[in-house]
Amino acid sequence: MKKFKVTLSYRGSIELEVEAQDGELALEAAREKIAQYSKEQFFDESDIMEDDHDIEEISELKQAERWWGQTPFRTMEQVTGLREEDFPGDDGSQAFVDACDAWWNSQTDEEKIEIWNANKDWN
Repeated sequence: MKKFKVTLSYRGSIELEVEAQDGELALEAAREKIAQYSKEQFFDESDIMEDDHDIEEISELKQAERWWGQTPFRTMEQVTGLREEDFPGDDGSQAFVDACDAWWNSQTDEEKIEIWNANKDWN
């Protein structure tokens, strides 16, 4: 196992140290670790409250982000309109995942929550 420093950011950042076999597993471990934070701990360790989001919105946004990180390809295709088959497969579908993530990251926080609410039962 290797040690990775993973920085997760929203409107601030939290740096976590996790052990994993590779970077992708380290990111997954970091996301699981951050999910264990209480709202108060998360707020204490980041400046996530700097804009108009209330605690319920932040909780929903965290759930939406976690959902997106676990979304199967078929659901990603349905949500984004992108098709896995349109991307080169020589990188294990990474190009497709990167394009879907870019699409997701282009959405506003409110849009992410709406997308999650409309699609969370598809997984």
